[in-house]
Amino acid sequence: MGTAGEGYALTDTQFKEIVSRFARLTVKPGLDPQIWIISLSMAQIIERISWSRDQGIKTFQISLPSWGALDAQEVLLFLDGLQLVP
Repeated sequence: MGTAGEGYALTDTQFKEIVSRFARLTVKPGLDPQIWIISLSMAQIIERISWSRDQGIKTFQISLPSWGALDAQEVLLFLDGLQLVP
C-alpha cells in the first residue's frame, strides 16, 4: 500500500489485516500514521476510511478517480462524497 500503488489490488480482508497490524505499531503519542486509499468504488473508499479511523488512523492519502482528469469543481464534489469536506 505504498508509493508503488498496489493498494488498489487488496481485498477488504487483506486491507483490514494490513491496516490492523500497521495501526498496532504506529498509533502512539507523537506519531501520525497515514493510510493510502485507492479504489474506483466510492463506497469502498468510504468504508476503508471508516474502518481505518476505528483503528486510530486519522490521516489519509486518497487517490482521485483514475478515469480522467478532474477539474477543481469535480475534486470538491469527489471529496464531498467522501464526507471529508464540510
